[in-house]
Amino acid sequence: MHPLVRRLVAVAATAVVAALALTGCGGGEQRVALAVQRAERPDGIVVLHVECADDVEVELGPDPSGSPLPQVTVWGDPVVGRCDAKGRLDGQDLPGDAFVDGATSQVVTVSR
Repeated sequence: MHPLVRRLVAVAATAVVAALALTGCGGGEQRVALAVQRAERPDGIVVLHVECADDVEVELGPDPSGSPLPQVTVWGDPVVGRCDAKGRLDGQDLPGDAFVDGATSQVVTVSR
């Protein structure tokens, strides 16, 4: 292999390794906003189903885009595997049957 090509390959490989280290590839290293897969309101409590994660927390606030709907963001540490991760929100805190998902900016309708 030509020395210049060998050097370019080495530089490229180093850049890829550095990028992977900075992004935390592999999951579970940092808290992220989790997309809500579905939401339901049995018995007055809003249950938010999300991807498999540990340390799930729910944050409620105004929609930053200015819509009249509240924004609900579910935070957690994604993990590999199968589980039924849920966030819970007091139904009285959510005034209607729809909210903006903080992870996807999509409107989610709460089923009863």
